[in-house]
Amino acid sequence: MCGRFQAVDLKGPSNNVTLAISALAQSLEGTQNLEGTQNLEGTQNLGGFGVKLKTSGEIFPSDIVPIFTSMIDKSFKAQAALWGFPVLWPKVGKGGKAKKPGLLINARSETASTLPTWRGPLVSGRCLVPSSGYFEWEKRGQIKTKYFFFLENQPVLLMAGLFQNFPDSPGNWPDRLVIITTKANDYVADIHQRMPVIIRSSEAHQWLYGDYQSLFNRQDLAVDRRLAD
Repeated sequence: MCGRFQAVDLKGPSNNVTLAISALAQSLEGTQNLEGTQNLEGTQNLGGFGVKLKTSGEIFPSDIVPIFTSMIDKSFKAQAALWGFPVLWPKVGKGGKAKKPGLLINARSETASTLPTWRGPLVSGRCLVPSSGYFEWEKRGQIKTKYFFFLENQPVLLMAGLFQNFPDSPGNWPDRLVIITTKANDYVADIHQRMPVIIRSSEAHQWLYGDYQSLFNRQDLAVDRRLAD
């Protein structure tokens, strides 16, 4: 699974989130223009919801982060999304009381095309989630060790995501995202059996506009790791 990741340091020397996101998007192959970045300034409220874009540090579910989505002219658009789809079917606990609904933060690549929750977004809501890497925990008995997974000599690790608009979500940012996971390859499997679908920058255009299903298999992708701070 992917339950935490590290934000890309988007502010940079200019301390301008919008310009930094533009520069990141322009580094993706096939980018022609960028729209919507005026809505991504991290120091202001987004859309009147009283929330701020998180552009540094460790990212948790329910944080609002930048993503890249598709455009009619087949370029990339930067926008904001809250990590986690709302659970629309509340579980019932003891005594018949409804449990507090959680968030769906991951979608399995093996069932994304068949489960109703993911089928629509997989067709029309694919996105790229920029990070510098993600975290996973090794469990040995009662001991949990935190690792940081990243791509060697690459400051950005792009993860395949799905996004959808939930306009009736009270008090929260309506655009939501989930991260797609796949079977862990040999670089990850000794720590965890799942990993995010990592998209190389050269594959970004294919993920949004081409044969996206062929990218679910990441068995040949080398991933480095170190003990997390």
